[in-house]
Amino acid sequence: PPCAELPRRRSPRHRSRCAAGGEMLFSSAKTKLSPPSLGVVIFGLVVTYVGVCGLASLWYGTLALLLSVLLGLLQVAVAGFTFDLRHPSTPYYFVLWVLTITVAASVGSFNYHSNYSPYRTATSGRVYSNVGPDAMAAVLMDAGVVVFQDHMMLDDAMSVGLRLFGTTYCVAPVIGQVARVQFWAIGTDCCESRGGFACGDAQISSARTGLVSLGPQAEQQASPLWRRYMQAIQAACALHGLETPTSPLLLTWVDQPSSELTGMYTRSLLVWILSSIAYGVVASIICFSADYYFTVGGRGAIGFGGLAAGFRPEHYQPYDPQLKAQQP
Repeated sequence: PPCAELPRRRSPRHRSRCAAGGEMLFSSAKTKLSPPSLGVVIFGLVVTYVGVCGLASLWYGTLALLLSVLLGLLQVAVAGFTFDLRHPSTPYYFVLWVLTITVAASVGSFNYHSNYSPYRTATSGRVYSNVGPDAMAAVLMDAGVVVFQDHMMLDDAMSVGLRLFGTTYCVAPVIGQVARVQFWAIGTDCCESRGGFACGDAQISSARTGLVSLGPQAEQQASPLWRRYMQAIQAACALHGLETPTSPLLLTWVDQPSSELTGMYTRSLLVWILSSIAYGVVASIICFSADYYFTVGGRGAIGFGGLAAGFRPEHYQPYDPQLKAQQP
């Protein structure tokens, strides 16, 4: 309503602002802003999580980062054309969207390094059988699966566990008749500081197979995992008088390689799918709560301009012609 028709219940501060030219501001504050569609918001958040987590889990690297950025830009464009960005709930949904990307990227990165990366490294390489003590790691740079001769053994008595950043990095040499160790079985949090190596199928005496987890390729040697395992290997060599090349093969010790590979791939998919379902439930609860908060008590009736001018939900009263007629 015009300034002259403001109800007397308005405070002098509001009347002075109106007199100073704030009539249009109050009129916009009175306008009911349309909240974002709850279904569209939830769908967009779930799509964000599924996309970012899936890309990080299965295509970790530059391609995943590029596609995630494109997905984010597409969603920002859709939100700009679909939602009324003046609604008070918009910043909260934006923060939730940013948190969604952060959580999805973290879960996907963990899933990739724990499950899919070892699977991809092992399946993309060649299978070498009947590998003896004279085999050189440099010759087997393209290995994915290494099957050793019966007299090649995993010596858990010479294993070492090096604790770094809250994680114990375990290494144990695969030895035959020479002291120069070309192959090391590795794992995390599955050994003691000296001995007690129980990573993979190390406790199965018939196990003679190693899945290449980290090879001597340049990109893998640049990873933090490689450097930490190499620190543990150097400690084991110094402790037991062993020698090792600068680029040994780091293996996951298994008894049934085909079953282990299937398990790695299955776990990578399950982490992605189950975490997406769990996130969808959590996001739905948060969005329903936010929608209830912003649609009860007139909270959605005031835009950013009204809030900046000092208007609050309790100040807003819809214009009533009968109330206006009762004014003197």
